[in-house]
Amino acid sequence: MILLNSAQANKLDALGETFDHLDGEQLMQNAARSLYEAVMRDVDRKKKIAIFCGRGKNGGDGFLLAANLMAEEYRVQVVVCFSEEDNINPLTMKAITFARHKQVSMIALEEFKGADVCIDALLGTGVKGELSGIYLKAVEVMNEGYVLSVDVPSGLNCDNGKPCGTCVRASKTYTLAAHKVGLWIYPGKEFAGEVELLSIGLSDGVYAGVDTRMQLIDSELFHNLIPKRPPNSHKGTFGRVAVFGGSKGMAGSVVMASTAALHAGAGYSYAVVPDEILSLCEQKLTEVIVKSDKDYKKMYELADVLVVGPGYLSNSGISHIMKLAQQGSKPVVCDAEGLNYISRGQRVCPMIITPHPGEFAKMIGLSTEEVNRNRIYLSGKYAKENNVIVVLKGAATVVASPTGDIRINTTGNSGMATAGSGDVLSGIIGGILAMGASPFDSAVAGVYLHGLAGDLAAKETSEYSLTATKISEYIGKAFLYEQL
Repeated sequence: MILLNSAQANKLDALGETFDHLDGEQLMQNAARSLYEAVMRDVDRKKKIAIFCGRGKNGGDGFLLAANLMAEEYRVQVVVCFSEEDNINPLTMKAITFARHKQVSMIALEEFKGADVCIDALLGTGVKGELSGIYLKAVEVMNEGYVLSVDVPSGLNCDNGKPCGTCVRASKTYTLAAHKVGLWIYPGKEFAGEVELLSIGLSDGVYAGVDTRMQLIDSELFHNLIPKRPPNSHKGTFGRVAVFGGSKGMAGSVVMASTAALHAGAGYSYAVVPDEILSLCEQKLTEVIVKSDKDYKKMYELADVLVVGPGYLSNSGISHIMKLAQQGSKPVVCDAEGLNYISRGQRVCPMIITPHPGEFAKMIGLSTEEVNRNRIYLSGKYAKENNVIVVLKGAATVVASPTGDIRINTTGNSGMATAGSGDVLSGIIGGILAMGASPFDSAVAGVYLHGLAGDLAAKETSEYSLTATKISEYIGKAFLYEQL
């Protein structure tokens, strides 16, 4: 599913008028109808509903929604959050007139005495600066109760997910026509609550006219990316992953990564480790083939895909392995200690890096807080400047390509913030790469599969008790869940 910023959302409306011959009034009526059907489904008829309306098109949607609910004998009133002297959008003025004709109850904010459900139709997508005056007061009043937001929670910057000072904290957001970027990245995701996409009647051709490089990673996209497995095949068909990693006290990382590569579909997986943990890894691993990293050149030649870094600490051999890997043409997934050896000069190999925010902050010379405030921009910038695919881990993992494409993940939970989870992700991406997917597709499909496995595992163990090993064990169930 595509993700739009505020400018692109406005362009979408304009294209609807040009190509679908739907004028602004018809689009507003379509939006109100979809909102009405959603509210009818989600809100009991006995509940008292207050719709907080501003003077823009978001407010117009609210006035028409109120009229539709009145026709179904809902207990609804509009809280008018502007004065007649304000510059009211002409379409909203028509909606006000229609609502008055339908005898919708309208009150001023100071007259509001409470409701079971507050519907936020105050501001919409265009908000940039901090709220003040009646808008600030209205948001504060709504946040005292249960809130459903129209399109975007009022006070949320839909381009970057940052609250403009005070912001509506919705239980659910009905977003119109297309998903907005700020609803799916933190902290915006917390303010949006559950997000449901509602149609306003636009054709596929209209969406094709909006130049957006951002998409949500959802089930449909995952199905389009994951390689199909031909029935007439053998283990060599699905490639060889060599995981270079591990050190004394950190054998678990390479064990988890190499095992996850098999669970994700690779035909062969090798754990290429220092001699000091060779025997231990042989005891722990059954299906994975264990080799000494003294033979790193031989293993490089044997492998189709390299995963470098899980569990490495101060192993001097990593510099030689990374140098060889970056001078070759085989795809490399680089994680953990491997991130410290990325070449700043000429690099031939396709590379996927999988830093968590702290590692990424160190790589670019910023604080972790700055990284988390600008996840999309910074990951995209680094990907372009360094010709790598960036998987910036964390809640709503971001995948950025050197060509400017951005994907934001929709799976995963707080239980996955646990030791070894990133090692499992590296192995998953390596396994999908080995099956023949492109590096970018492997990264995108990998983060979705990883998150889905974590979601399914958490249903058994709870988010509190989720472990990386359990995530890996549930990769197969995630494939089954997606009917693959």
